[in-house]
Amino acid sequence: MPHYDGPEAAENTQPLDTAGALALFADKPLAAEPGTKFVYTTWGYNLLGAAVEKASGQGYGRYLKSHVFGPAGMRHAALDDQRTRDKQHAVGYRPYRGQLVPSHFLDVSSRFAGGGTRASVEDLLAFGQAILQHKLVPAETARMMQASMSTARASSPTTAWASPPTRCAATTWWPTPEASRKRLRCW
Repeated sequence: MPHYDGPEAAENTQPLDTAGALALFADKPLAAEPGTKFVYTTWGYNLLGAAVEKASGQGYGRYLKSHVFGPAGMRHAALDDQRTRDKQHAVGYRPYRGQLVPSHFLDVSSRFAGGGTRASVEDLLAFGQAILQHKLVPAETARMMQASMSTARASSPTTAWASPPTRCAATTWWPTPEASRKRLRCW
């Protein structure tokens, strides 16, 4: 599975459904032969999200709500949808000529399962507690998620899941100065 291969691949401004998100990389070459190397890819997580949709018969957002967000007590968590943003939604910032300015608009539906979610600080704490208390996956599954991965060539320090609560795999926070009262976007 490849990862972004140029700025245009990461700068979507139009909403995409699952088929549209998968079409973005369907004809791209693999980054490595399967089983030979670990390569993080948002698109790989989208493929897993599509598998969840197919296996469950539910849309990815609905599945998360009923099987992750609900059981974890994450009251504000959802797939990010421009139509449902409100004043509590955090705005991303970027450096520009020595100052922080609001980030360009980005529709994250193209990475729906690879980081296209939003949640409040309270939601993230609830998620961490649910993981630590084994409300979402059994203890044995959590141990497997934290085990080092091996490829055909070598063992890797990379895990399927970073050790909670100190790390979160592939997560970037874009808080505003008022972040404690705003929802954060995580991808």
